[in-house]
Amino acid sequence: MKATGNSPSVFVVLVSYQAATWITRCLDSLRASDYPVTCVVVDNASSDDTCALINHAYPEVVVLRQERNLGFGGANNLGMCYALSKGAGYVF
Repeated sequence: MKATGNSPSVFVVLVSYQAATWITRCLDSLRASDYPVTCVVVDNASSDDTCALINHAYPEVVVLRQERNLGFGGANNLGMCYALSKGAGYVF
């Protein structure tokens, strides 16, 4: 899932809240992508096992766990700022 080589650096920002039930389908799809991406999950203060699941099964994914729910827009902005600070050429 990690970007390498001379290809443009693409970051995928996902916002999650109580997403343990379905996040694996999304992350498995990104992991299987032909184009390498760096995945950032901004978790909006989930009380389920979302973050633990991601940290265990997807160690390559960056998890930005929030103390409070920032809303979809606020969490996306945080993820985009993170990606740009890491040199993202593109953010999806």
